[in-house]
Amino acid sequence: MSSEQDSLHLYKPESMPRQVPAIDNQYDARSHAEFAFLVLDVRGNILFCSPDAAHLLGAQDKILTGQSVADFIPTLPLQAATSGYNLAYIGFWARNDHWQTFPGVNAPIEIRFNHLELAGQTFVTLELRSPKLNAPEQALQKLIHSMKSSSEIMAITNNEGVFTYVNHAFEQFTGYRHDELLGQTHALLGAEKSPELYAQMWATLRTRKPFNGIFITHHKNGQTLHEDRSTRPFIDHLGRPTHYIFSSRDVSDRERVIQRLERLANHDGLTGLPNRNLFMDRMRQAMTHAMRRNTGFSLLLLDLDHFKAINDRFGHAGGDALLIAVANRLKRCVREEDTVARLGGDEFAIILSETMQPDAALIVVEKLIQDLRQPFVLEGCKLPTNASIGIALYPEDCIGLDTLIKFADIAMYRAKSAGGNGYHFHRQRGTSARSARLGAAPINANGA
Repeated sequence: MSSEQDSLHLYKPESMPRQVPAIDNQYDARSHAEFAFLVLDVRGNILFCSPDAAHLLGAQDKILTGQSVADFIPTLPLQAATSGYNLAYIGFWARNDHWQTFPGVNAPIEIRFNHLELAGQTFVTLELRSPKLNAPEQALQKLIHSMKSSSEIMAITNNEGVFTYVNHAFEQFTGYRHDELLGQTHALLGAEKSPELYAQMWATLRTRKPFNGIFITHHKNGQTLHEDRSTRPFIDHLGRPTHYIFSSRDVSDRERVIQRLERLANHDGLTGLPNRNLFMDRMRQAMTHAMRRNTGFSLLLLDLDHFKAINDRFGHAGGDALLIAVANRLKRCVREEDTVARLGGDEFAIILSETMQPDAALIVVEKLIQDLRQPFVLEGCKLPTNASIGIALYPEDCIGLDTLIKFADIAMYRAKSAGGNGYHFHRQRGTSARSARLGAAPINANGA
């Protein structure tokens, strides 16, 4: 994108210029952001322009000559079909030497008219300048000027969060052009996906304090990005925040590495299930949730029967394939809010959230046993896989994390001692101690 395309003016929808000309005879170039000069024919066509004219007029194309000035200042009463009126209008304002304010393409613009006689022809001259700025507005324009050439991702919003300026780096980062962003809010970039963080940001900014945080931003192509964003309020001469300045760094690569490391630390590398570390954290969360809501949950520890024989026959690759298949079956037998974890080897754990009654837990347990009983096909062989399951209930059996795991572990080994392919509750409950044998034969080292 050219520098002309990147040169955006501050967009203030709440303060559009008046239709009645604003008169100001005292001109101080230092108090105005930009100045330019145009020469027109009597029909309003541009014959000459100073280098800054395209920028000031908000033109996308640097070449203005040959175009009508009305294309850039629609409210300017100079039309190709009314050359006589044009001269009369220019003559009147030229005698008064007044500056008039008109709405421009991007921002208000002030104009002073004159006419020029040369070689028997009449030409119209226009002096252009941006509206006179007070000290805070000058500071804001100076800041915008510095943003244009900055490689840092920068943007400005008004006090309602509406974009009034974005620099070229911001366009590149988000994939949106400035004309797609101006007048929009961060909602266009996926702010609704992080409501709490944005609420915290705006609450802090309302107190006139800066805010820093890692924000998720959605690129126009749908890609998820991460930005390390610093935001500060822009204060006017009355001490009020009128705008907010956003400055960011793209930290997407860093965040992806962090997420990958966190996943490696908390998930089993083979099955992708939560590992023991994350399982213990989920247990603590389940206990906190249960205490807060006066509910409970069930803890299931599951160990595959005769896994060593399968591993010996088919090798580690075959054993790994079986563990992955078992993990997938376990996940499909429980709800999304439940947790299935691999603790190591062929041992799995399941947290059934808000399932504190034995009968409710038993429905899931029998479903697990039935599903695992369906043969797995490995190297053309059908392998029926059995499991021994131990069950402990919170808070009925105990309220301590380590003790609850110990009770479930003891119950699991009791189920295995009873012949496997069944379940056992920590406490005796009628038929709960039975081994629910379903007729699946174990596999020995010879596959018999």
